[in-house]
Amino acid sequence: MARVKRSRSRDFRREQKKQENLLVDPEQEMEERREKRQEQRNNDKRVARVRAKEAKREEKRRKREGEDASGIPELTPRERAVRRRTRLIYAAVLLIVLFFLGRAGWKATQVKAEEAAALAREEQLKAQLVRLQDELTRIDTAEYIEEKARTELHMIFPGETIYIINGRENREQQ
Repeated sequence: MARVKRSRSRDFRREQKKQENLLVDPEQEMEERREKRQEQRNNDKRVARVRAKEAKREEKRRKREGEDASGIPELTPRERAVRRRTRLIYAAVLLIVLFFLGRAGWKATQVKAEEAAALAREEQLKAQLVRLQDELTRIDTAEYIEEKARTELHMIFPGETIYIINGRENREQQ
């Protein structure tokens, strides 16, 4: 047989009193319940009164100390002026710091741009150096010297004959 768990209700209390061999008077029990409810109401009323008194005391304290309903104290004109001045000082310091940071950032950007331009110029100069070195090695050869002597200076080796055609020189000069 399974036992059924009962909640602590009126029936349970009645059975408990019966088990203790006490007589249960329903009217007396109803009276006890009424008294308990009345006592609970009275307690609730007392608690509400105490809370209302505390709220009034708190309100008086706030007025006395110069606080508004949010709990923030009212400031005197002098305190407001001090706070305003402090805020202005903080704003000025912040602006000065931002100015110097911006200036440093601008200079860093300029230096990077100059560095990039210098690197590009260096690459151009390296390419020019390579081209000039190649030309120098080509100029130092005997074939180049002979070619220039024949074309520009009209020189010939002994035993050679040179033929000059006038039409070509006139076209080249124009």
